[in-house]
Amino acid sequence: MRLTLFYVATVFSALLVHMPYGADARRDGRHNKWKSSHVSDDCVLLSAVSTVIVHSGNMTVHRRVPAVAQLEPVSGDALGLYTVRDMICHNIGPGEGGAEYVRWTCTTANMPEEFTLGATEVKCEGYESADDLFILRGSCAVRYDICLTAVGRRRYSKHKFDVHLFAELLARNLLLAVGKLLIAICGGLILLAVRRQRAERIARMNLDAYSAVDDQWLGCVDELPLQGGAKGSAGTFSVDV
Repeated sequence: MRLTLFYVATVFSALLVHMPYGADARRDGRHNKWKSSHVSDDCVLLSAVSTVIVHSGNMTVHRRVPAVAQLEPVSGDALGLYTVRDMICHNIGPGEGGAEYVRWTCTTANMPEEFTLGATEVKCEGYESADDLFILRGSCAVRYDICLTAVGRRRYSKHKFDVHLFAELLARNLLLAVGKLLIAICGGLILLAVRRQRAERIARMNLDAYSAVDDQWLGCVDELPLQGGAKGSAGTFSVDV
């Protein structure tokens, strides 16, 4: 009897020692629920990722969604002037949404003095869904803004290519060219029609002139001199013997 009670007490004590309490119990319970369905080696808890290293030109690992570029500039006044080759982002702790939300700080080495990083955003593919606390290993990508420093603004302000201004000027010149082409085509058609009418009028005038000459010649047939010095009318003649 005493031995049985001893075994029961030992087991009960072990359970009390290993049993989580309070918030730890709730957090572990939530994570255990996720762990029960995430048993693959390529699955990792996002908050457990300490560092993300990405490289320009490389693509992410993907499972549910298509692969994307690991490192991509999206905005900034230096967009198109410089491209970051490598970037490292460190996990600096939980965000405002709780322990499962991660805040990142990203840096890059050997950046020219004309440029600086703006806002950065780290995105990873959720393992089972977009809201999954676990992510696919190797699926993280960074989107960043690239900006000009004071040195860069002095250097590139005179040579900066404004895409929107170029597009506006191109559209304006294109419309002007199209307008001139239409005017030229319409003018050519009008000129052709005028010349055609003029040619037809001249042809009619020439035809009327030829008709008048023919009528005048036919009217003079009665007065034509006949051979032998005789005169007569059309169809009859007399000859002196």
